[in-house]
Amino acid sequence: MAAPSSSSSPPAQQSDRRDKIRAALARLGVTQLRGLQAPALRCALKRQDALVLMPTGGGKSLCYQLPALLLRGLVVVVCPLLALMQDQVGALRRRRVRVEMLSSLATAAERRATQDALLRQSADESSAGDHAKRVELLYSTPEALATENAHQLLRTLYERGAVTLVAVDEAHCISSWGHDFRPAYRRLGELRDALPGVPFLALTATATLRVRDDIRQQLRFPADASALLGDFNRANISYTVVDRESLADPVRALCRYMKTHHDGASGVVYVHTRSDTDALVADLRQHDPELRVAAFHAKVPPLERAQALQDWLDGRLRVLCATVAFGMGIDHPRVRFVVHWNAPKTLEGFYQESGRAGRDGQPSQSVLLYSQRDYERFRFLLGEEGDDSGAASLPWVQDAPQKQTQCALEMLDAMRAFATTRTCRRQAILRYFGQSFAVAECRKSCDVCNPLLCYFRHEALVSAEDRTVMRFAKASMQAIRSQQQGTVGDKLRPKQKKRTGDQRRDHLLFGRAGAYAPDETRSVVVGSGDGAKHALAADGFVAVNGDASSSDDDDDRAHRVDAVALAVQAVRQRRRTGGGAASAMDDALEALERAEAREMAASGSKKRRFD
Repeated sequence: MAAPSSSSSPPAQQSDRRDKIRAALARLGVTQLRGLQAPALRCALKRQDALVLMPTGGGKSLCYQLPALLLRGLVVVVCPLLALMQDQVGALRRRRVRVEMLSSLATAAERRATQDALLRQSADESSAGDHAKRVELLYSTPEALATENAHQLLRTLYERGAVTLVAVDEAHCISSWGHDFRPAYRRLGELRDALPGVPFLALTATATLRVRDDIRQQLRFPADASALLGDFNRANISYTVVDRESLADPVRALCRYMKTHHDGASGVVYVHTRSDTDALVADLRQHDPELRVAAFHAKVPPLERAQALQDWLDGRLRVLCATVAFGMGIDHPRVRFVVHWNAPKTLEGFYQESGRAGRDGQPSQSVLLYSQRDYERFRFLLGEEGDDSGAASLPWVQDAPQKQTQCALEMLDAMRAFATTRTCRRQAILRYFGQSFAVAECRKSCDVCNPLLCYFRHEALVSAEDRTVMRFAKASMQAIRSQQQGTVGDKLRPKQKKRTGDQRRDHLLFGRAGAYAPDETRSVVVGSGDGAKHALAADGFVAVNGDASSSDDDDDRAHRVDAVALAVQAVRQRRRTGGGAASAMDDALEALERAEAREMAASGSKKRRFD
């Protein structure tokens, strides 16, 4: 077990300290420290300020819960999420750790009872070292701590020497450059001034270099304050990004993904709004009545929400569709997949939410269903489209609209670049947080480095025009097959020599509104979208050259497509002007021949240039 120690302490003191740490760990149900927990605990025991950056699932809560069991006095924990606070308080109480909470969820009578208990405890020195009697942790939201009553309570406790540590969870909320800026967090600097000498422990899973500097400044950290930076790489999580607008039926595609790849496993689907969450749950149940899924957000009645969470933790419920505010408060070590039904507003948010998967270290998956419409809606709300009224409704755009709007736009653009750029997803995430990472280290754990992780690639949208092509192509190929099964006499009949134009007509299909398929046709070329090609290929009617991951030269592909497009254009133009079918065909063939002649000339010129 890694435990903090001091080489200058006598052996007996070190042994006694280790025994106390082991006993405290046992109370919390933990067997050993891991990662940055030991250095963070060392800073707390030495009464030093520290900034701790630890990835989601790294055990940040132990960094302030353990000192509460080892040190005399009260540990104050500032937490922005009510659901997360309730989850931690409930877990501690089940382990017989005395913990209280100040928040909007507590009634006035409950808040008075908590204050009275803390004041009596600080006045009674006999209970100061008795962990069974004293309150060891006080959880509070930053808004609750900003009240005059809370300030007066903490000042009184401080004067009696009863405050030993202040832990600021989700510390990135302090920074106006952060993705979850909370104005009330800015007032924690005033709390620092009111409690001189009390060490502050700032913890977060997502903070860029600029955000880290702002946290130090706002909490009045000295220049030599410790900065403990963990590894942001969640190696057991694979990343996949899907264009949701390209899916013919996104709900059906999601049901198929969960049934095919995670049948019986637990997962979370993050949705932006409460109404969309309820609608998605209803659609999922309609598509798959056997799927055990429930909504999890603020409008769900508390008892029903608590029951849904417990059923999910116990395995009776497979999937929770949750909004971010409530979904971040759930803690389940065996989450095998996290799906973002909507793209988050920031890459920090995506990293933190996707990190709810695989907290037990087992292989897990993160799937982002990106939509350009979500991006455009966010930019509109931020005033990018000329409507500044929408920006005021966003929590991060208060108090300093100009600065926060610009910051939010930068983060939104970074999220869009991550979703739309074909570069290693893992490298993009880690570089964003300032961690160097080589693509080779990804080890094929994202959809860019490993096409096998493109779980939705056969769910492409099929447009009305594509369906027209599909219907005609199938009918044409069925006619071809029936001709090939004709009588022996037909097969032995001598064939007349055909002109080049006739032979070309035997192998040409073009135009989305109709096509030309003479009796002698033996093959069909479909110049259509991906939806039609993949659907026809799946039914065995056509062979598709290449796929979405093909690395063919883009210029050559565009040139070939342009040649067919010219032929199609000629036929459509002829039909609009009332020309006959035969004349239209001849015009199309001439256009195609001219395009191919230009292609041959271009390739010859290219060859001479390289020679």
